[in-house]
Amino acid sequence: MKEKQVINRYFLSALLCILLHPFLASGQIQEYIVAHTSPINSVEFNDTSYNDLIPLSRAIGDKRVVMLGELFHGDGETMKLKSRLIRFLHERMGFNVLVFESDFFSLNEGYNAFRQHKISFDSLLYLSVFPTWTQCQQMHELFQYLRESTSGKQELIISGMDNRGISGYSLRYLKGAVDAFLRKSGIPFVHDSVYRYFHSMLGKSYSLVYGKNRPGLDSMIKLLPVVINQLSENSPALEDLETGFYLNVLKGLLINYKLSLYYYYNSAEYKRDRKDHPLHDSQLAENLKWLVTRKFPNEKIVVWAHNTHIEKGPFENLSYRGYNSMGYLFTQDKQVLSQTYIIGLTCYEGEGQLTLRDVREKVSLPHKKSIESWIHAKGFRYAFADITSAPAGNKTNSRFYMKDYINTESRQIWTAFFDGILYINRAQPCIKQDLIKK
Repeated sequence: MKEKQVINRYFLSALLCILLHPFLASGQIQEYIVAHTSPINSVEFNDTSYNDLIPLSRAIGDKRVVMLGELFHGDGETMKLKSRLIRFLHERMGFNVLVFESDFFSLNEGYNAFRQHKISFDSLLYLSVFPTWTQCQQMHELFQYLRESTSGKQELIISGMDNRGISGYSLRYLKGAVDAFLRKSGIPFVHDSVYRYFHSMLGKSYSLVYGKNRPGLDSMIKLLPVVINQLSENSPALEDLETGFYLNVLKGLLINYKLSLYYYYNSAEYKRDRKDHPLHDSQLAENLKWLVTRKFPNEKIVVWAHNTHIEKGPFENLSYRGYNSMGYLFTQDKQVLSQTYIIGLTCYEGEGQLTLRDVREKVSLPHKKSIESWIHAKGFRYAFADITSAPAGNKTNSRFYMKDYINTESRQIWTAFFDGILYINRAQPCIKQDLIKK
């Protein structure tokens, strides 16, 4: 009888350990995160007493690429915090390139035009950076800083990686720039009878991207691969910086047109939620890799984008999203991964508002076993947590709740998605104000 009681006791103990394991693991990761979270004292741009950012600089170390995420494009506190961090990274850590989640063609070709005095810096920003940021008052000081840096000894170069191709600058100049490049390249397509039609369609990207010209979409989806293939067949030319740039521009246009067929005509061929990465993020990754390895191979680079673009974890670990993000695709190259530090951003509570919309969105209140709740309990308004050195057991077994979008929370192995986390206690809506002159 006693032997049976002992066996039952061992069985119950083992069962209890199995049932409690996730909670024990969660407790371990909570302890680790709380111990490795440091307060950030200020989000004010002109606060250059950077002692509070020493933990951040130590975590980044000698990494060459730092990605700064955001929970929502309409949170003014996020804009202020990231702006201060960019100034710190530029002045104290030598990061001299800022890549926005904005138009790839505009911010690269346009910056060349600015340096050649063909366009003012204000016009470049106004026509190239998405209004999400240029119309947010809380970013005023960063844009002023960027403007002033162009005439200083330590320039902070701006660039872009988004492939939408419908910014004001692209709508004005992309058609002529692509035509000039293709004619110079000497590919056979420029002598084809259909080239004139192709050239005319380059000037109608806006109507194509927004699904207002189905025949044009169908034609460009057939013609663009011909151009891309002819450019790609010339191997020596692929080493040329200009050829690489325009190949990415053309690939970006092709992806936009394919996505338009899905969004506006429900084309299953380009369905976004299939079991691989979406077309958009795949080109973001290609554009960023070209910037990092080809255009700026010797520069330290800051990337400004949404959390859901910079996450480096595979989509299989996210129950609510069926595709891999730009961050995942970008870091598949082991050398690139070793040079990159990815920082997600989250908020405990508050509201956000996109400058292009009149409706405010609430930050969903977090789960009690979330990173937001753990840091909130510390009483920090702003904070940074380095999660790269979490014990191996925690990385593989521990899940915790976190938001990667304003109203989307899930229990994941977030240490596989981000290297660090920025925390804001209360989000505040962007104040709409057109900061940039036309």
